[in-house]
Amino acid sequence: MTFEEMDLILQKMVVAQREFQEEVRTIVRSNDRTIQAMLDQTATDRLKRDEERAEHQSRIQLLEANNRILANTQQGVAALLGSIDEDRPTILRKLNTVAEGRSSTNEQQTNSILDRLPLK
Repeated sequence: MTFEEMDLILQKMVVAQREFQEEVRTIVRSNDRTIQAMLDQTATDRLKRDEERAEHQSRIQLLEANNRILANTQQGVAALLGSIDEDRPTILRKLNTVAEGRSSTNEQQTNSILDRLPLK
């Protein structure tokens, strides 16, 4: 092999090496962009989860507040029925009878009882 042939082979190897290095750089840049996009998406997903968690907590607090209001209302109704029973014991007893299902015509009896209540 002559010196010129070896020089030509060496030049081709240098060109091939440079092309290979450029391909590696291109792949590295592409991977960098992909990794950055994945990191950005992870951060976005985390923010979205945090927002959803906060919204969920807000809904839970609203439900708890509604439950407290409902419990207070139920206590008020029980107190009202208790005070009605003190004035007119038969009304609460009849309502309890209707509620316990001892009557076959619950709705009619309830309406009848309610119709007999004096309006204040």
